[in-house]
Amino acid sequence: MDEWKANIDLQKFHDNVKHQRISHFLSIQVALLAVGGLLIKESAGHALAWLALLLPAVVGASLAQAYLGMDLRARAYIDVVKGRLLLLEDEWNGIHPSSPLTTYTDQRLLLSPTSTQPLLREQRLIEYETVRMYGAADTLRAQLEAPVAHIGERRLFRVFVVLWITAAIIAMIIAVSLIAHL
Repeated sequence: MDEWKANIDLQKFHDNVKHQRISHFLSIQVALLAVGGLLIKESAGHALAWLALLLPAVVGASLAQAYLGMDLRARAYIDVVKGRLLLLEDEWNGIHPSSPLTTYTDQRLLLSPTSTQPLLREQRLIEYETVRMYGAADTLRAQLEAPVAHIGERRLFRVFVVLWITAAIIAMIIAVSLIAHL
């Protein structure tokens, strides 16, 4: 039971770390955007200033790509922790069948869109909807049927990669055209 509690705490810790990582990522990206904005403001007809915009663009794109990799690795780590929780619940329930532990088993049953036990999933879902007492306004089913929980985070990292690559290409085109007109 102590290991189960420790794994739950570990999962909560890594979830908090993920939120902090995304917060830091956004802070860094906003700072780089500000630097890029200042460079664009000062670059009216100066090719060198446009070329200087390449630095924040390369740094921003590199950081976005690195954070995307960290996010994938962190997600794999959490999946391993969740697997361990399932194993611990199975072990506990084998030793103490009179007091079953199903906290994570039920969570996985409800959150897994491709459940191997659709009837049990439906029964649990009805129990959750009943206890929530939202009636027809309950959006639990729609939320559980969403295709991916973390697609927004991955999309955010990718948007910044594309943004910075686009900024670098535009800066290079403008700088080359300014140099060509000299």
